Amino acid sequence: MLGLGSLWEPSMGTTSTSAPLTGSPEFHPPGFDTASFVGGIVLVLSIQAVVFFIIKFIKSKDSTYQTL
Repeated sequence: MLGLGSLWEPSMGTTSTSAPLTGSPEFHPPGFDTASFVGGIVLVLSIQAVVFFIIKFIKSKDSTYQTL
């Protein structure tokens, strides 16, 4: 086992003795995050552009596709 047996041991009802948390988490009031909103728009538009060019490329390689 290359000495990795002690890294993962299933617990059989024993309790963990980890150090207690010393700091309190920061409170962030709910609200509108402009950077996240703009990033989401950029992500969606990028995915749409990639899908558009993939479909355009696939249609151009289709030998049965004919323009009128």
